[in-house]
Amino acid sequence: MGAVHNRGRRGEAIASDYLEGQGYTILTLNYRVVGSEIDIIARDPNGTLVFVEVKTRSSEDASVLEHSFGYAKRKALKRGALTYMASLPHAVPVRFDLIFILGKTHQITHIPNALVWDY
Repeated sequence: MGAVHNRGRRGEAIASDYLEGQGYTILTLNYRVVGSEIDIIARDPNGTLVFVEVKTRSSEDASVLEHSFGYAKRKALKRGALTYMASLPHAVPVRFDLIFILGKTHQITHIPNALVWDY
């Protein structure tokens, strides 16, 4: 595995631990369907299904955040979410969150409702 892949997996583990510490239940890690991967699927303390994209950057510069979640990635995330939701027995409230892990100190920035759900 390459350094970037390892950094990404490490960031996902940090994000999972963070979410569990906030009362979330982790349902699935690295959910993959054709053309999409969702880093974390969790249920928040209120029962909302949360699809989480994790971005890990070695830089401590927060300005890298705004350019790291483009249109194609958002579209793929929605496609994966719809596939996952089709397997559920009933409709549930959902949202999309972003978690950024920055620098050697692993500074966590969690942005709930980072992507408008407009299916």
